[in-house]
Amino acid sequence: MTDFCTCEEWLNLKKNHSELFKWIPEYGWVITWIELSKERSHTQVNNYGLGIQFCPMCGKKLKLLDGV
Repeated sequence: MTDFCTCEEWLNLKKNHSELFKWIPEYGWVITWIELSKERSHTQVNNYGLGIQFCPMCGKKLKLLDGV
């Protein structure tokens, strides 16, 4: 995963929860998660995401990937 911030909290989060943040070119940095809900005969999978512009740990403006 690419580093979007240099704060200590980000490094800890990257080490323990590396799939939480994703770079999506159309939206920039996105916090992502899935929700599983049990239906009658199957499990429903819902994907969610929230675009962010500032580091949720320290508040600094996020770094964009090269070429963007």
